Amino acid sequence: MVTYDYIILGAGAAGLMLASRMANDSFFDDKSILIIDKSKNKGNDRTWCFWEENEGEWDEVVTKTWSNIYFGSAQFSKTIPIAPYKYKMIRSEAFYNSL
Repeated sequence: MVTYDYIILGAGAAGLMLASRMANDSFFDDKSILIIDKSKNKGNDRTWCFWEENEGEWDEVVTKTWSNIYFGSAQFSKTIPIAPYKYKMIRSEAFYNSL
């Protein structure tokens, strides 16, 4: 019977970020990690967006950023800068490939 020290369920953003952090932490050097996901073939199947100040760890795979937010209706519209934050989007295929 094969055993693992850690099992991560799901190879989405959270699961892969966790696995990446574990793989780069010397505490886990002698540990075995298994990632289980229901889908074997990961493509460009989703996007993830998040707020962040300045440059970030995942910027090389960020597809688009926004520096303003827009509120609008028939009676009102306003564009508001969100500095020092940016709203960033990652497409899953670039993220999967980077990890």
